[in-house]
Amino acid sequence: MYRQSVQTKKPAAVSAGNELYQLFANISYLFALRELICIRIVHTGDSMRLWSIDFSYLDTKGLLAVWREALLAKAVLSGRTKGYTNHPQLERFKNHPSPLKSINTYLYHVFQQAQKRNYNFDISKIDLSQVDTSIKLKVTKGQLKYEFQHLLAKLRQRDHQKYLELLNVETVQPNQLFYVVDGDIESFERPKNR
Repeated sequence: MYRQSVQTKKPAAVSAGNELYQLFANISYLFALRELICIRIVHTGDSMRLWSIDFSYLDTKGLLAVWREALLAKAVLSGRTKGYTNHPQLERFKNHPSPLKSINTYLYHVFQQAQKRNYNFDISKIDLSQVDTSIKLKVTKGQLKYEFQHLLAKLRQRDHQKYLELLNVETVQPNQLFYVVDGDIESFERPKNR
């Protein structure tokens, strides 16, 4: 377990005449707590998820998360970070003849979904010279089914309307980077009850 020591000492009460100081002290305290919570989530909570399913299935939180995770994956594949270098979700990108082209193309497809929703993602974070929409990676039917069930479980908790909308999906579609082949859950996946 990763532990980060962050000072979260609650500010002492001040006189009633200095309410503005108290407000700023409380805000500062809350930001320190937020940082501590974020650090713990990143290092002990959910792991990286680079979805194979169509990005239209994702709720707002899911689309924002996959954007962040894909940017992290790009940094890893570019050698700009030491963390996550052996993360199983990166295997299929590493195994592609051009890992940077595959991850930049993935990011481009995420960006396109964001545009459809009128979200303002920063396209400058994508190396457009490395985008090749003809690139296709394989994904198994079992992997798509597993990811879709994983997403439904998340949506059931955080976006019930999206959850109900997706219950009617009969054939799970991949996002634009992938083509579907027969098979079970991918070898890089680490499900708890496999």
